[in-house]
Amino acid sequence: MPESKFLKKKRRFDSNNEHRIEPLFYQDNSDIPYNPRVERAVRDALERLSGTEREFVERFYLQGQSYPEIAESLNKGIGKVEGLHEIAIKKLRKYLAEFVKEEYDIEIKPAPKCILCASPSCNEINRLISSKRDGDTWQKTIRILKNKYQIIIKSPQSLIGHKKYHLEDYKDEK
Repeated sequence: MPESKFLKKKRRFDSNNEHRIEPLFYQDNSDIPYNPRVERAVRDALERLSGTEREFVERFYLQGQSYPEIAESLNKGIGKVEGLHEIAIKKLRKYLAEFVKEEYDIEIKPAPKCILCASPSCNEINRLISSKRDGDTWQKTIRILKNKYQIIIKSPQSLIGHKKYHLEDYKDEK
């Protein structure tokens, strides 16, 4: 197997005040041995990301592109790219937590759960949210959550976010 090169990033700002990342490659890896299990775990975690999230990670961390460069290539605003970064990192932390615990005996604390995920009736709630049809409003779901589960949701955005970011995990558990 070829010798691994580790990539370290240093955040810099260029004259236009743009985020700029400088990759630093370590040629001498004698103190950090190559571990194929780490490479496999990272590859598997990256495969679980959406295509856009994976593309962001590759461009930002492996190619050293700035937020503005990535935003332009993805045809998104910088705020969207920052959000994409945050989501991708949270997912990678989650996907790699078990491996890190087994391999290095380091406990990775999970990201704080949303109120719906923290509920003991989470699977029932996920089924309820999944059953909503596209043309329907969220009012019926909000009412059921309040009356049956004593969960008060003030805005449908909470449910939309849960459906978008947390139901993927629910599907994995089915």
